[in-house]
Amino acid sequence: MFSKYIGILVLLSTFHFSFGQGLSFADKNFENYEFSIAKNLYNDYLLKGSIDQEHAEKLGYCYYITSDYTGLTFIDSLIKTDESVDFLWFWKASLEKDKGEYEKAAESFEKFQKLNQTLDVSVQIESCKKIPTWPEMSNAKVESTKLNDRYANSTKFSDNNQFYFFENGIDSIGKSIERASASADFSEVVMMKPFILVDTKMIEIQIPGMENYVINSFVKLSNSNEVIFDGIDLGSEKIYSKIYSGNLSEKWVVTNVKPVEELNQKDLVSIGQPTITSDGNTLIFAGISFEKNNLYRATRTNGVYGNVESLNAINSPGDDCYPVIIGDTLLSFSSDGKVGYGGLDIYVIPLAQITDASKIIHYTSPVNSTMDEFNFNWMTDSTAEFVSNRGKGQGDDDIWKLTITPKEITLPPISDGFDAWLEKWQSYKIYFGFDSSIAKVDPTIIDGLNKHSEKYGLDLKLTGHTDSQGRTKYNQILGQERANYVRDELNSKLSTKGNIETLSIGENGIINNCTNGVKCSDKEHLENRFVELVITPKKTTR
Repeated sequence: MFSKYIGILVLLSTFHFSFGQGLSFADKNFENYEFSIAKNLYNDYLLKGSIDQEHAEKLGYCYYITSDYTGLTFIDSLIKTDESVDFLWFWKASLEKDKGEYEKAAESFEKFQKLNQTLDVSVQIESCKKIPTWPEMSNAKVESTKLNDRYANSTKFSDNNQFYFFENGIDSIGKSIERASASADFSEVVMMKPFILVDTKMIEIQIPGMENYVINSFVKLSNSNEVIFDGIDLGSEKIYSKIYSGNLSEKWVVTNVKPVEELNQKDLVSIGQPTITSDGNTLIFAGISFEKNNLYRATRTNGVYGNVESLNAINSPGDDCYPVIIGDTLLSFSSDGKVGYGGLDIYVIPLAQITDASKIIHYTSPVNSTMDEFNFNWMTDSTAEFVSNRGKGQGDDDIWKLTITPKEITLPPISDGFDAWLEKWQSYKIYFGFDSSIAKVDPTIIDGLNKHSEKYGLDLKLTGHTDSQGRTKYNQILGQERANYVRDELNSKLSTKGNIETLSIGENGIINNCTNGVKCSDKEHLENRFVELVITPKKTTR
């Protein structure tokens, strides 16, 4: 990948260890960034007992750079030989972090920091402490796409065109890397070329005169044949990246190629990974100094890019790279200098708030992993694609698809008023005059019964009461007449005829002291002349 070359050079220069000659084929793979192959070859020699300290350190580096934490035991054995070697602690901490042993990783990073005052690992230490507290995106699914093969694969979306990047050509140790071949594993990008999928056929975009160039990024302006892309001339004495412009023909050939010289800044060794707004007036790119990657923005006026500025709110002490403008509203980018899982993590920020660091959003697992993630782009509201060299892929860098499943939200039931209505009317008394079996039934209860009876299956029980005046047998009959009257009133006005039970307890249900022989006022006797309506729902559905 574009940033890894510089990162590896910086790392090796920081740790100050030298790799000599010997084991020529393994070393050649190592020097060509094919660390998985080199790791296997060094291990073969190790099993034969013929590996020296110099190559043991190379093997340890291969474990580290490929995030293969099965090498922790081997790196521990190197540390036991000399605990003062700072880079061994860095490798150990990184692999412990990759393995999910965050507490151990934090301790190892702290030991490294005591030995090495040059490389600041405070971000790594903070990350190890915070990662266990981050919730995963439970409604997210990430899977490798069918386009991946055993080589490096990448993608970038622009102007409704999705461009792909695959290893192609011949690498520096003479291995053929044809697009259709899958005969060997490769760990790092050596020769990348742009492709476009047309009617299920993958077509390579031809750029005459740039056959020996690595192309990592390729974007197209809307409603125009103008394209912007980066290129690394592998035939040049100084292998640096530049940004170019050109015109894309209907036959997928780029013509009128020229470098965008106004983007070159005196303090930048390389510039690349361009991304643009649909009108082409805003261009964001990665600039590489001898120390690290940073993101920059340029604006175009009268067809010329200028006003190049560093995006200081986004840039970190580490590498910040792989910018992607999404729908002219959002910017995704990758960074290893912020608190994250490790390697390059994906972050997004609204394009209009690009100067406000508080607006940066970091995606948690499964989008980000302990490996590298970059070139993130939302394809729809619920799907995205990005590139990662995480495990369980097809090869080195692979294209991954993110699918978000909307979370099922259990909403509280929308009240239909039944509970409140039942609480008010569940035990309701209809009062009668002296020696009368006729009374007025409140229309509110009838309205409620019509509204809720069918849904809740309401059973009604009517119990007739009388006062103690008159004979007991007569009062028993009067109580029944009162209950029957209320039943008939309800039946005449209810749309749903439910089960209505009637009975009488006459004067046997006196609720005050007005029993036989006790002198009471008419008001006191009235308290005992009623029909009690009790409502019981048979269904509990809300």
